[in-house]
Amino acid sequence: MKQSAFLPRLGAYFVGLPVLLVIYLFSRSIITMQVMMPLFAAALFAAIWGQAKIRKSYPQDFKLREEWMAFGIFVVVVIGAAIIMLR
Repeated sequence: MKQSAFLPRLGAYFVGLPVLLVIYLFSRSIITMQVMMPLFAAALFAAIWGQAKIRKSYPQDFKLREEWMAFGIFVVVVIGAAIIMLR
């Protein structure tokens, strides 16, 4: 993986965040089940499609530092968002 692959790999991780956002909004009763299901399906489809597209050009390789940096930033953002949302 080249140095320029850091941002696409980070994007591949972050493309799954809308799915978590829809689940969060539903769990807080901000959106109803009738709204949540199509949003969840669309977000899941977009996440799977986006990851597959990025993975074609920039395959995962955890032997490289850039992959670990992208994954680490994603984990920190998800944990931080969970802490903020659970307050």
